[in-house]
Amino acid sequence: MPREWFVAPIRVIDEVIHLIQNGNILDYKYDAKQQQLLLK
Repeated sequence: MPREWFVAPIRVIDEVIHLIQNGNILDYKYDAKQQQLLLK
């Protein structure tokens, strides 16, 4: 089963880009089953 980001929905990728830009990405993890970002 692939675990790369390319299996994530585009809305999640957009959210990740925003979180990287504002420096908050470290507070989140990607849940592949729910296909969403979750607070750690």
